[in-house]
Amino acid sequence: MYRYLYARSAPLLRNHPDDAIPPKGAVHSAEIEYAMGNLPTNRVYDWQPEDYKVSAILQSYFAQFIKTGNPNGLGLPAWPALDNKKSVPVMFIDVHTRVEEDKHGDRYLLLEELAGGK
Repeated sequence: MYRYLYARSAPLLRNHPDDAIPPKGAVHSAEIEYAMGNLPTNRVYDWQPEDYKVSAILQSYFAQFIKTGNPNGLGLPAWPALDNKKSVPVMFIDVHTRVEEDKHGDRYLLLEELAGGK
């Protein structure tokens, strides 16, 4: 199993950049447009080069996972699988995609144990 936290905030609105309040983090399901490569079809936002970079990274991870069952591939930051130990790595998907230990990983390990997992 591979865990990720999508951290890229949506860009400012295209037609009302002065009225927009800069977002403070990613909203639920925000990564879908990025993962599907649909940024150009959504003319509401003022997409930036960094958004296209994040989209390319996420598409590459997903395509690699679909093909091989492992998201890792050439040119992508290494993404470790969960190993049922006390460390719970999570891939932070953003302009600077990186792996970090999840500060709240113990809760996921407990939930897995309570659900009858390893």
